[in-house]
Amino acid sequence: MLNFSQRLESFLKEKGISQSEAARRCDLKQQTISYILKNNLTSSKLAPKIAEGLNIRLDWLVHGEGVSDERNIIEIPLISNYKMLKSFVTKNDVNFDSFVYMDKYIGLKSFAYLYRSNVIIVCYDPKIKDIGFEYLNFIEEEPLITNEKKREDCFVVLERRIRHEDF
Repeated sequence: MLNFSQRLESFLKEKGISQSEAARRCDLKQQTISYILKNNLTSSKLAPKIAEGLNIRLDWLVHGEGVSDERNIIEIPLISNYKMLKSFVTKNDVNFDSFVYMDKYIGLKSFAYLYRSNVIIVCYDPKIKDIGFEYLNFIEEEPLITNEKKREDCFVVLERRIRHEDF
């Protein structure tokens, strides 16, 4: 049976979360996560904070009981224009009326953009991890999806959602 450090390490690997990203989510120093993983700890007083930050079930992390996580639904804002997007990215103080739901965490600056009346583009900031094949760029405040970064302030397209009726 895996111990505390081994369970944490396996969870991070399975979810593709780096030590620094885990530390950020848990409001800890990266060195703290590194220490836990390197020293093969059987327990830690930080377990509740780590479980909350990574959205892991505490019983699983501490005792290995049950499953590591339950499917959690993450709410990301639906943004409909360039001005709103810029405000969200720079200030994060926009009040949103509409949201899109994801079953995985894709970063604090993730969002959905209403590209056309029936197309939503789910994006995230490429500073987090750039695995994109398409990018949402803005040319004179007009959205444009391209296969390359046209500007530094573009966003990685994670997925497109198309409906047969308008959003």
